[in-house]
Amino acid sequence: MQSDNLKWQQDSFHQILNLMGLHKEGILSENEVSAFKTHLLETLIASPLEHEQAVILRDKLVFLQELLYAKCISEDEYHSSKRPLLQRLAVQGAEIDSRDVIVAGPKDTKEKIEEEWSDIDFKR
Repeated sequence: MQSDNLKWQQDSFHQILNLMGLHKEGILSENEVSAFKTHLLETLIASPLEHEQAVILRDKLVFLQELLYAKCISEDEYHSSKRPLLQRLAVQGAEIDSRDVIVAGPKDTKEKIEEEWSDIDFKR
């Protein structure tokens, strides 16, 4: 189950990067990239019918961070997508420190863009 999830994440990551590259070269419209991104995020946060293991939820959260770091998704998409995953993880008893999942963007866009990232810290 976990290996299937990781394989899907890897395939999806390569596909979105490919689509973004094709859009950058003018081959695909932004709508096509956006449609795939929406489908990817909806699939990622969808709640399965059976119990979802905590390790899979953690993998999904890490994947979501990777999408953000690679600039495949916006900060808003990141925050709105991580919320249901964190909630499901918290229901399973994981301690979640909200300070560890806040992402701050640049303060002044005219200066060199610097972004401050914070990793999600999972406590057992």
